[in-house]
Amino acid sequence: MTAYPSRRRLLQTTLGMLLLGLSGGPAQSRMVELAASDKRLAEPLPVGAETVRSGELRDGDPVHRGSGGALILKLPDGRHIVRLENLEVVPGPNLLVYLVGHEDPLFPEDVTADFRSLGRLKSLIGDQNYPVPEGVDISAYGSIVVWCDTFMLQFAVAALN
Repeated sequence: MTAYPSRRRLLQTTLGMLLLGLSGGPAQSRMVELAASDKRLAEPLPVGAETVRSGELRDGDPVHRGSGGALILKLPDGRHIVRLENLEVVPGPNLLVYLVGHEDPLFPEDVTADFRSLGRLKSLIGDQNYPVPEGVDISAYGSIVVWCDTFMLQFAVAALN
């Protein structure tokens, strides 16, 4: 019974985004202001980094789409970073990169139950690195999510192996 409100909220949010986008008013300009850059980013792969876990990004839903690779890398000094490679994601407001406890989140509650924000998405396309804060146990997280904080929606999800 708890999944029903989630589906209804997803539909309401999607319809709301479509209406905001078609209105051409202040809401539309705010959405553009909050969107990640559409310039291709090409951050280098850190020297000596070793892949610890990986996955492929899939669409969050039929409207919110993303693709590319998602890696957790261990640096020679023991720190970890999340790397998004060949990322392509549709524009949206206030996009963030999350480490998520759920292995394959389908609903917003799957994401918000256990997550760690790594910061704002730097660009909609390209290769980008996100430092994992010290003390975070990466084995406790099952996926990487590109998350829209404004509408509480996932744009892209990578289940980690």
